Amino acid sequence: AAAAALPASGAAQAPYPPPASGTAPQGRPGAEIAERIARLATRARTHARPDAGRIAEQLGGRLVDDGLIEIEYAHPLAAGHGRQPLHALRCPDLSWLTGAGNDAGTETGDAVGAGSATAPDLVFIDTETTGLAGGTGTLAFLVGIARVRGDALLLTQWLLTCFAAEPALLDRLATIARPQPGPAAHSPVQWVSFNGKSFDLPLLATRCALARRPDWLRLPVHHDLLHPVRTAFGRQWPDCRLQSAEQRLLGVHRENDLPGHRVPAVWADFVQFGDTDGLAAVAEHNRIDLLSLAALLPALTDLYASPARATAVDVDAAALARMQLRRHRQAPAKAHLAHNEQALDDAALLLLAQLHRRSGDWANATRLWQGLAQRGVLPAIEALAKYHEHVSGDLARASALCSQLRAAAPACDSHRRRQARIERKRGLLFADA
Repeated sequence: AAAAALPASGAAQAPYPPPASGTAPQGRPGAEIAERIARLATRARTHARPDAGRIAEQLGGRLVDDGLIEIEYAHPLAAGHGRQPLHALRCPDLSWLTGAGNDAGTETGDAVGAGSATAPDLVFIDTETTGLAGGTGTLAFLVGIARVRGDALLLTQWLLTCFAAEPALLDRLATIARPQPGPAAHSPVQWVSFNGKSFDLPLLATRCALARRPDWLRLPVHHDLLHPVRTAFGRQWPDCRLQSAEQRLLGVHRENDLPGHRVPAVWADFVQFGDTDGLAAVAEHNRIDLLSLAALLPALTDLYASPARATAVDVDAAALARMQLRRHRQAPAKAHLAHNEQALDDAALLLLAQLHRRSGDWANATRLWQGLAQRGVLPAIEALAKYHEHVSGDLARASALCSQLRAAAPACDSHRRRQARIERKRGLLFADA
């Protein structure tokens, strides 16, 4: 049988080395696995675990606890990020996010808006993790934050060099979230993230629970900028990732950046083999994420405040206006719809007509309703019937519109009752005449 397995030419093949005890049976698949294990073992012996202090020196940071490296970087606000200025971060306007300073003049949000006595103390946060699945097996091995301090955006990153340093990292984050005693120049901390409500902060809350640390994440205000980006561009862009937003809104194009999906592999190589080659790239990737996150806030503020700016970048004006209305900001919602009237669909035109009606602008409201009614849009026909019944007093026109409604929707009882009521009013008028 062994001879039959030889090639037809009769050339002998070198036998595979006998497997070590406990390895797979002899044969090509088992030999490949054995070779891979041998290579991994050789690599593990070759790469001795480097000293944490030396890693900190290589990354331009310092060792602040056993196994915890802190890296600081100051980015001048005057330098901006891409084409986005950062000076507005000194006193950011959060009213479009929270509803503060809405049309009704009531405070409906938790955040402090522009013009307040104290600027909100915003903490921009981004994590690099061992995986994207979440759960108890996922660790945030690098956490970066950014805060405005003076004329700069101060970026602070904490990198774990061992699992035992995680409680020290969590304690530092808890110190930031905890209100500081005595007079303070800032209001309580407010966190800003990108997809942090679904991933970053729940992950950190899980890690706090596993480390038996207080759940400080339930108390602060949290603004997740993914949601306003998705509202404005969800139907216009192929995706709403942070890098898509930074390219399209900020004009930032990364060069030689480590792809996000490669970050967990870099950490795995460091833990298993002591390979530090990719740690600087991970820190740089996180630094750009933080800068883009911070720059995205004033960019979105301009977008939500300026209809002209929103039109220039092809915003979904109807979705943006509905978000403003949910925050009780009728005036900017109406402005965005009116500025983009020619591009609106029927539902958005009905919403714009409703906002005109609320503000007493009957001329524009009826103009929109009449245009929609000519296309057979039933809510517009019904709105015109109500207008002529209660505002203009043209009961004949109102009755004719009700006839259209009944012909289009004969099963609708409200249309029948409305027409009957209008005919009774017309009868009274004829009797008086």
